[in-house]
Amino acid sequence: MIRLEDFLYRGKREGYASNKPPITLKDEPGTKVYRYNEESLRSGLEYRLDYEDKYRGYYSFFGTEKVWKDQREAWMMSYSGRMLPGYKRPDFTEKTYSFLREALKNVPRTKPIRGPKRFTLNKDFKDFVYINSIEGDVHFFRGTEIIFFKGKEVYRCNYAGGSILHKD
Repeated sequence: MIRLEDFLYRGKREGYASNKPPITLKDEPGTKVYRYNEESLRSGLEYRLDYEDKYRGYYSFFGTEKVWKDQREAWMMSYSGRMLPGYKRPDFTEKTYSFLREALKNVPRTKPIRGPKRFTLNKDFKDFVYINSIEGDVHFFRGTEIIFFKGKEVYRCNYAGGSILHKD
């Protein structure tokens, strides 16, 4: 069986971080969705894993990421974030979110929840710094990611989640 961490790592890299265009939902205007799935038949065990990242908003946003195993919810994360006042300009916000995607492409394999603890890039993003503070592991966690531009906080996102254990 595939480990949750391995599947999340692949799903997140195929989601928002991938720069692929999101799916839009006709029955939920303004909602953006990224999906990824894997099916396998190994050692006589057939399974299907599905990943979905679904969010609404732009300057401020709210969303969820979920994993289903054989069509049953197995993991979930809720998140909310925003550009801070004074930085809500379309060109600057898009550049900040482009930098965020670069940070999220570097999601750690051992703890594939958001980005790395710290991330910087040269070239077009030399003035940006991504910081991620997380408590817990992939099965129960909470955290905050912050983006700084020239030493000033311009973006913040809080998140929490973990594995879903059903009664039956």
